[in-house]
Amino acid sequence: MDAGAGPDAKRSADAARDAARDATAADAPPGDADADRPPVSPDFACDAPWSSPAATADPRCAGVRTVSLVEATVLTLGGISIARTAAGRIGIAYDDVESTDTAAVHLAAFLAPATSGAALDVEVIRTGVGASVATGLVSSVAAAGAGSPGSPFFDALQLAYVDVTLEELDYQQLVDGGPDLTPTQLVAEGVGAGAYLSLAVGASGAARVAYYVPSLGAVKSAAGGSTGFAAPEEVVTGLDPDPPGVGQVSLLIDADETPNLLFVSGLTSQYSLPEYATFDGAAWSAFKQVEGTGLDGYAGFSPSLAIHGSTKLASYFVVPQEHLPPLTAELHLASFESAADTAAIDVLDPGMPASAADGTTPDFRFQAAVAFDPDGLWHAVVVHPRSSGPATLDYVRQAVVNGATTELTDVVDGDVLGDAGATAPDAFAAITVDPSGRPHIAYRSGRDGNVYYATRFDR
Repeated sequence: MDAGAGPDAKRSADAARDAARDATAADAPPGDADADRPPVSPDFACDAPWSSPAATADPRCAGVRTVSLVEATVLTLGGISIARTAAGRIGIAYDDVESTDTAAVHLAAFLAPATSGAALDVEVIRTGVGASVATGLVSSVAAAGAGSPGSPFFDALQLAYVDVTLEELDYQQLVDGGPDLTPTQLVAEGVGAGAYLSLAVGASGAARVAYYVPSLGAVKSAAGGSTGFAAPEEVVTGLDPDPPGVGQVSLLIDADETPNLLFVSGLTSQYSLPEYATFDGAAWSAFKQVEGTGLDGYAGFSPSLAIHGSTKLASYFVVPQEHLPPLTAELHLASFESAADTAAIDVLDPGMPASAADGTTPDFRFQAAVAFDPDGLWHAVVVHPRSSGPATLDYVRQAVVNGATTELTDVVDGDVLGDAGATAPDAFAAITVDPSGRPHIAYRSGRDGNVYYATRFDR
């Protein structure tokens, strides 16, 4: 991936991340799972897409970094998410417009394969079945990722989704592989078409949902408990609905069980920005403006938040006003420690096409998600449109090579958007990284409509 940040900003971002990683490693207690994991081989970039193993000339890549089919021919309008339980079960959530009058949320669940070549034993569970298909549904899956055998959340995939037909936000779990989901719990009413949501689960297994209600221009959040979800708190209201992606949210619960929220705030029809807040158990904090674009421009689209120790990393796309016309975008990674910090910005991939054929109408078809590994190195998956040639799904990550932190890029899939044009299907992608540093990637390809799972076996 091409780096577009200035050298000072890049050095600042790398130094902040290296310091955070060193501090976390120094504080790791004896017997800590991260500290005790076996060493891994040095990382390197592969020379061909993972989805085309026959094209690689490197024996270290073929059959080692792989793509597997999860479900064929899925018409997804609301995005995709992925989670991994401490038991190693993968959950991938997405919507599917199954027919002209039926849509449903699908939860694909399977144990992550331990060896290359092993077939996925996928169970696809349908829920939230309804008749509102024009706008699709939206869902989010999460897991504690911690715990020990016998604990109620050791192998629990937790799912939140908007039921567009009933205009409500619902929650269910898949425990120990199911086969059935737990009874539906109501999170909130009055949440309909155009909503966004993000589900997070703390190490204690407690769930929390953040969501956007378009009819109110409001972001809200609700905490789960043993008797159900508490009354929602209002995070922000009065957002301008016009900028692309307003109300998109990314929620995480950190090691101290503090909810951390990244969301896209619309200030005017031509101005949006990413903002960050935390919840102290009683109220949401004042908002931190992670980055602004000036008086005009879009910032924050496709937000994703990752946390390692005290370091927060926000990824999102920026379309600066000075890029007109035609609209072009770049992926930003903003690193900060607290709400009082000025974020260190790493700019990746400038020049992504971001407009329709007229050059001025926004057509945002890029997506990104980010996660940390146990060493505090970030991993990102990016749907990358290009001005010429097919759009790719890129797996970008930090790696330590010869003692220096650098960035490496693999192409997971060499063509994920298919035909160009505003009517082409969209591609979506999500990533999580397990305690061994192994990435687990879910994506829906706009080229063939299939949902895929990608991973590597050299971690």
